Amino acid sequence: MLKRARLYAAVTLVVQSITFMFLVLIFLFKNKRNTASAFCVMGIAGGIVGSVLLAKQFREEFKDKDILSAIDELCESTAPETAAVPEIPVDDTADETEFN
Repeated sequence: MLKRARLYAAVTLVVQSITFMFLVLIFLFKNKRNTASAFCVMGIAGGIVGSVLLAKQFREEFKDKDILSAIDELCESTAPETAAVPEIPVDDTADETEFN
C-alpha cells in the first residue's frame, strides 16, 4: 500500500493543478487578477511536483519489470529436461518393511 502512495499523491497533484488552471480562467474572466495569479502559481507548482512523482513511479515500475524479465530469462536457460536427475539406487535385499 505504501509503495503506491507516491502514485496516488502524484495523480492527486496533477488533478489539483488542472482544477487550479480552470479556476485561473474563471478568475481572469471575472477580472480578479490577484486571485488568478495565486491559483496559477499553486497550479504550476502542483503540476511540476506531480509530474516528477509520476515520472519516478513509472521509472521504478519499468526497472522492476526489467529485473523480473532478466530473472525469468535466467530461470528459463536451464530447462528441467536437461538437468541431471539423481538415480535412486536399487537394492534387491531391501523390502518395504524396512521403510515402515
